[in-house]
Amino acid sequence: MTPAGLADIATYADILAPDTRALIPVDPAGRLGKPTPIIADAHRAGLVVMPWTFRPENQFLPPALREGTDPNRRVPAASITEIRAYLKAGIDGFFTDDPAIGRAALHAT
Repeated sequence: MTPAGLADIATYADILAPDTRALIPVDPAGRLGKPTPIIADAHRAGLVVMPWTFRPENQFLPPALREGTDPNRRVPAASITEIRAYLKAGIDGFFTDDPAIGRAALHAT
């Protein structure tokens, strides 16, 4: 996912769909860290960036956003917070297993 590699991808694809953590890694404290340069680099290459997959269950959330210890517990508000962070970082769209949560993230203020 170097600038040169992204430019090569842009010769045969319109969309880059990486795993979410490739764009915003989780820091040692379990919080979303600083965005990587991949979003900006992909945009410079002419690619649309649409990461996958946002899910509201604890096991898929950054540790700092989890509630309780049940890995299958759904935490919709945390998923919205996570999606909003990626939108702020500049993604163009996203994949989610819960479209209602995705819509809520788009309309959250």
